[in-house]
Amino acid sequence: NNFKFMIAPIYSGSSLHFHYTASNVLIFGRKRWFLFPPDRAFYSTLHINDWLHVEYPYLSLENKPLECIQEPGDLFYIPESWGHGTISSQDSIAYAILHTQG
Repeated sequence: NNFKFMIAPIYSGSSLHFHYTASNVLIFGRKRWFLFPPDRAFYSTLHINDWLHVEYPYLSLENKPLECIQEPGDLFYIPESWGHGTISSQDSIAYAILHTQG
């Protein structure tokens, strides 16, 4: 397993990507999540804020991601191979576990 403790300023986040299952608990702040099912998951080299302003507005309705807002205390579980990215809408502190196979 891979453990991460994150301190994220507003408008920072993770670019769109996918991997094994993961868990993320938000300790402080607020994060916006973008989720794509495995058959639509992809990697992006764009910073999530750039993607949100450059590509997101032009996605067709059927290609838009699922979205949710994570609040302090929320535990978020990301299933294996689900594409996802986040952007902090406030300064945020989080703890994540990337579960490895084996």
